[in-house]
Amino acid sequence: MNIFVYGTLRLDQSAFGLMRGRVNFLRSTRVPFMKLLNLGAFPGMINDPARESTVLGDLFEINDGEAVKLLEDLDFYEGVPDLYTREIVKTLCGAQTYAYVLNRKPVQFKAIQSGDWLDRSEAV
Repeated sequence: MNIFVYGTLRLDQSAFGLMRGRVNFLRSTRVPFMKLLNLGAFPGMINDPARESTVLGDLFEINDGEAVKLLEDLDFYEGVPDLYTREIVKTLCGAQTYAYVLNRKPVQFKAIQSGDWLDRSEAV
C-alpha cells in the first residue's frame, strides 16, 4: 500500500516525523489533473477542471503492519473528513496510491504554478 504526499508530510518537511520509520521512500513523482494551492502554512491539492496541472510530491510504501494505524494518524493530521478526503489517485509513474485532496471549495488561495510546495513563494 502506498501514500503520495505533497506538502508538510514530504521527506524532511515539518510533519514527516509522523511517517518516519513507518514508510519507505519510493520516488518523487507527479499526480496529473490536479492543482496545488498555497493555503498559508500548508498546501491543498484540488482537481484541475482544465486538466492542465500536475502536483509534485513523494511516493512512499507503507511498511507491513503499519497501514491501518498510519492512515488513522494521517487522517487525523489532515483533518479528514472536514478539511481533506483521502482518495486513490494515479501518479505519472503509474502507481495507484492514497493521497489527500482538499475537501473545501477554495476561496482566494493562490495556485502554485509549478505544482511543487517547495516552490510556494511563486504562487499566483
